Amino acid sequence: MKQIGNLAAACAHRRDVKMEVFDHGVIVRIWQPPREVTHYFPWDADNAISQLVYELNHGNYAIKVNYRPQAG
Repeated sequence: MKQIGNLAAACAHRRDVKMEVFDHGVIVRIWQPPREVTHYFPWDADNAISQLVYELNHGNYAIKVNYRPQAG
């Protein structure tokens, strides 16, 4: 199964990520001030795209949320 759909879903709810699809390729731009990180993949590079989806959801590019459990 092509992972480009999963990448689109991972990018869709993020304001700091832009995904562009064109001529057999995908560019993903991730804004991490003060820089922008750019990834390019052929549209069918499933392993590489799957790794980026993981990084967006759980890894280096995941949105960091401070979680404090409430005292009980």
